[in-house]
This record gives sequence, structure tokens and C-alpha cells, in this order.
Amino acid sequence: GDVIGVQVAQAVAGALRHARSAGSALATYTLGYRIGLILAGAGALYVAEFLGWREAYLAMAALMLLPIITTLVCREPVAPESTRATATATRAR
Repeated sequence: GDVIGVQVAQAVAGALRHARSAGSALATYTLGYRIGLILAGAGALYVAEFLGWREAYLAMAALMLLPIITTLVCREPVAPESTRATATATRAR
């Protein structure tokens, strides 16, 4: 189920950058995603070892508040004129 989310996030990361820096934006996203997976797994196991699984899940939920709040607070960037023209032409079909 996570593969589709990754593909959408990569498409968005690429669309938010200029053509020259799209590769570095996608590489940064992928690196962050992989590091997050490793640290989340190791961190959950570490917390569960010393405090229990309930606390491990509460800690993971608490850590997810930051990206959730960021997503809700940040405004969507304005798309470049060329992107808007392409989107309008695509919808007209």
C-alpha cells in the first residue's frame, strides 16, 4: 500500500522543483524516506524494549503530529504558468 504514496510524493517533489534541480529534489526525498523508515523501525523497537509497545506506538503517533500540522498549515505553492496551461489543456480533453 505504501508504494503508491511514494510514487505520488516523488511526482510532487519533482513538480515543485525546476527541471535542473528535480533530480536532487527526488534524491533528497528518497534519502529522507529511507532514513525515516530505518530510524522509525529501530526507534520503535528501542522504545518498546524499555517502555513497552503501548508507549512505542504513542511515541510514533506523537512524532507524526509535526508533519500533519505542517501539511495542514502550509499553503500550496503557486504553479508556474506553463504548468497551469498544461493542466487546463489536459482537463479540457
